Amino acid sequence: MKLSLVAAAIVLLPIAFSSQATETKSFQSFSSVNYSNSDYNYGDAFNVGIASQYFFDERITKGPLNEFDYINTLSNISVDYQYTSAEHSRKMSLPYNNQSVEMFLVQFENEIESNNVNISADWFVGDFLLGGTYSYSDYDGTWKTALLEGDAPNNWDEDYSKMSDSDSAYSLSLGYLISDNFLVKSTYHQTAELFTFMASYDLTLNDTDYIGFSYETDENFDVHALSSKYFMLLANDSYLTVSAAYTVDNMDDDYFDEDNYWSVGSSYYFNQYTSISANYDENENYSLAATHFFNDNYSLSAGYTSTNDSDDDFKSYGISFSAQF
Repeated sequence: MKLSLVAAAIVLLPIAFSSQATETKSFQSFSSVNYSNSDYNYGDAFNVGIASQYFFDERITKGPLNEFDYINTLSNISVDYQYTSAEHSRKMSLPYNNQSVEMFLVQFENEIESNNVNISADWFVGDFLLGGTYSYSDYDGTWKTALLEGDAPNNWDEDYSKMSDSDSAYSLSLGYLISDNFLVKSTYHQTAELFTFMASYDLTLNDTDYIGFSYETDENFDVHALSSKYFMLLANDSYLTVSAAYTVDNMDDDYFDEDNYWSVGSSYYFNQYTSISANYDENENYSLAATHFFNDNYSLSAGYTSTNDSDDDFKSYGISFSAQF
């Protein structure tokens, strides 16, 4: 039923709001409030957040009110806060030991509340870019295990515990604008204690259309990530974007066996105010979203995310309200 409502909204948006003449606009501040609710195997979660970004000069739109140049060349600062509450419950049959065929049934439950704050800034000094990020997170949780069926081993007890912790991390970046459409950047990540290197290039096709490319790798050349975005003006002041990304991961990791990963996405703008989008990736995750600007400053977005993977029954619904000036 919820998916049907989202699909209906996507279909009706272009009908409900007529096309208006396209012209470029300029904005410096962007703020949003978001909410999402997720259901997955053995649990659910909801998230609320608020984010704000300020540019020290005006950003000019590419036509649609939420499309800008592929490479940002303006100094800016942003702050993002997210609150998440999640519950998990699962029943599992466990053996007495590795050789025993006798089993006992246990109920695992946990509840977690977390707070996450991210602050980032980019400062252009001539053609040089100085950047940095700082993130802080904390959580409080309870964990409980209870015996449901069978006789547990003598050394096993029901357990209830509380736990809380906090962590912080930062990154520092140094970049250089070789030209207005070619940026190279190196970033040091404190948590992983490594450097990554990135290059972005914007191939301008005409006054509106472009193809953007980005490549990123780490200091050991274990991970290679390539992404691209195509933006084009269609007839009647409508627009289309097509994006794709591909990652090759050669790291020796005991937890993840995915060496290659791809994703694709597209957005269609009926005019500069109204759009729909869709995304799909190698893990069979897909998402649908619709966005409408009520005027030049305020917009509302609604989205749905799910997976076709039968082993990971995940569904998420979200809504976001944004303001830009």
